[in-house]
Amino acid sequence: MRDDRLAKLITRTQAVCRGFLMRVEFQKMGVHLLHPVQHSLIHERQALALDETILQD
Repeated sequence: MRDDRLAKLITRTQAVCRGFLMRVEFQKMGVHLLHPVQHSLIHERQALALDETILQD
């Protein structure tokens, strides 16, 4: 009986810790993934502005 309760407690503690670490990693990935997307959007916006300038001339 006691071993079963300890096993459940340890399993739950491990799950909580694993979930916390996954959220931290996901937040780190989100920050790192955001920069290339922003970079691409900036270049796309610059290309569109250049196209508009060429069309106006």
